[in-house]
Amino acid sequence: MVKEVCGLMKDNNTTYNKNIHYYIKKNRYKYEGFIKEFLLDETLKDKNFLEIGLGAGTDFVKALKKGANYYGIDATDAAILETKENISYSMNNKKYNLEFLEKHDAEYLPFEDNKFDIVYSWDVLHHAKN
Repeated sequence: MVKEVCGLMKDNNTTYNKNIHYYIKKNRYKYEGFIKEFLLDETLKDKNFLEIGLGAGTDFVKALKKGANYYGIDATDAAILETKENISYSMNNKKYNLEFLEKHDAEYLPFEDNKFDIVYSWDVLHHAKN
């Protein structure tokens, strides 16, 4: 069972720091700025947006802030928990549209066909068995 969130390297000496999401976001977009550009697009508002593979929820939060109707799945409980913590830390009582956030197998999605305007997955395929 995976206990570590992809993109969030912790060791036994690391204590959880609320600012960890700030540092992840800063470094992630420093090297992969095109992701930030995509997630800052104003046309995300009111779109049904599915993210497969959440990591620490960094991209998830960006799209929530832009008004997307957000759905997220990950194969690990750890990523779901980390994403929830990131939402709590980053959204600070702001209004957002979180429709679905659960551990689920991406090969068997629990949604009807043609539900989403955008399906997003970054740095995930190397985790897939098939």
